[in-house]
Amino acid sequence: MLQTISTTARSTQKQGQDATKTDRREYLRNYYLANRERAREYQRNYNLTHRKKAKAGKVGSVVGRREVRRETFTMRDIMQNSTEKSLRIISQVLSGDRSFTM
Repeated sequence: MLQTISTTARSTQKQGQDATKTDRREYLRNYYLANRERAREYQRNYNLTHRKKAKAGKVGSVVGRREVRRETFTMRDIMQNSTEKSLRIISQVLSGDRSFTM
């Protein structure tokens, strides 16, 4: 008898929660439909008065690029690169442009 009462109470509570969710969803939908034009106008004005942050990859966002350059090479760098790139690394080390560590 106690189990049936508790399950009945749970099912009533569950139905109450579902009704609350649907009521809230319906209220928000009606509020959105009623105030849609005002929200759009506010967003237009906001976009006109606030600048967007520059993001990487956009055309006007990059002022100047910094050259990425490694100053020091290791034995692993030479061993794991292609032959052409390894020759370029060795020639830069021998000419004194870059340094080499073991």
